[in-house]
Amino acid sequence: MWTTVLKRQSDRHAELVDRTEDDPANDVIRSQLLRNMPWMVEPTLLKDLAAVDLDGFHTAVLTTDLCRELRDGASIEAVRNRFANRIDQLSSRGRRLVEMYFDEGVMDPKWGCNEATRWASRAVEGNWRLILNPAEAKPHYGEPYSWRASSTDLGILGRTFAETTVSALMMWEPDSDRLAGDAPLLRWVAEVLTHLPRISDDVKDVVRPIVESAREAVRASSFSVRYHHTDRGTLEKLVARIEKIAAEPAPDISSRRSALGDPAQVTRRELAEVPADVLISYLDRHTGDDLLIEKALLAVASLPNPGPRPQFGDVLGRHSDPDAAVLGLTYDLRRRLGGNPPAREQWAREVLALPNCAPNVIRALPAWTALKLSNGYGSAYPEIIDVVTNVLGDETASWKRLAASPISYTGPAAWLRLGDVLDAARSGTDWPPPPSR
Repeated sequence: MWTTVLKRQSDRHAELVDRTEDDPANDVIRSQLLRNMPWMVEPTLLKDLAAVDLDGFHTAVLTTDLCRELRDGASIEAVRNRFANRIDQLSSRGRRLVEMYFDEGVMDPKWGCNEATRWASRAVEGNWRLILNPAEAKPHYGEPYSWRASSTDLGILGRTFAETTVSALMMWEPDSDRLAGDAPLLRWVAEVLTHLPRISDDVKDVVRPIVESAREAVRASSFSVRYHHTDRGTLEKLVARIEKIAAEPAPDISSRRSALGDPAQVTRRELAEVPADVLISYLDRHTGDDLLIEKALLAVASLPNPGPRPQFGDVLGRHSDPDAAVLGLTYDLRRRLGGNPPAREQWAREVLALPNCAPNVIRALPAWTALKLSNGYGSAYPEIIDVVTNVLGDETASWKRLAASPISYTGPAAWLRLGDVLDAARSGTDWPPPPSR
């Protein structure tokens, strides 16, 4: 009922919240607005709802502190006295929740020893999920919803959530009865790392044991029984995301969502999957890393139609020795790029588009690709024609041998280098073996 009412009365959200303040429906309304339709909520009200919801985290922190005291042997009276001032500052609901742990017949204190991390994990799965990930607010088909709150407002809310709940990272304890194999826990850690303005070494240090515990959960022989509700691949992806953000924290959220991690570990395929601005920002943060630049060059040419990607020449210009890089990558293309014919063709087009493409680079291109490549006007590239005619000249036998060469569109022979094939055609020697993969 409330879902329907809130959707149809979108201009009366604040009034509905106010008028149900002392009614059980108030919690339902607040949760519906935050969890299921935050894009419809007026910005000021959204901030108020989020702030009130975040107050629940402080209750969870106090619960964690006092439950650990009780677990470690302190008397109920001593704990009650020690935390009296903090308990008095809670809302009436918060006090009721805390009091349950003082009643020996109601709640076992050991259940609340990780309440802070549990609260934050539940929040990322529930009331805060869409606020932290606005692009996920969309219908089953079509574009994401338009938010009444601005991207700046959402960024502030995300940062507030991260800066508030990061303290629970410091409070996390391994649970002997339950490894850190829950996806909600790992999603919360990932969101904290994504939205924090700065990831300190202290934060990295406390994240490490959580990641190690998650890896242990994935390896555990009882994983399928204990975590039947969680896909192993999901956990592995979350762990990888956390490790990449922690290893190389980008300054902005958009880049952290596509975190690439340590430049020494990032792959050409991973570089090819990120937006152009993320790739450029990543290269800007790692100037002087020639190996990274070479992987980025291969990434730009990995798809036949790269779309809005950085210009090949602009990326190459970051290399300390651009000419040597192009020659080395082209000569070793099978091992460094691999892939299908379109990938080879795209690399050849990018190389040939460079100003003054050297003949030795053309000779290093895959022979079939170079000989069949069209310059867009239905004819071969003049630079390729020059290389071929300079080697074969007017020798009819050489041209016949070239026509009978083993080069092909696919398979190992597709990687035979043009220069090697031309030399063998001219000299009459055995055809060269394909380059190693």
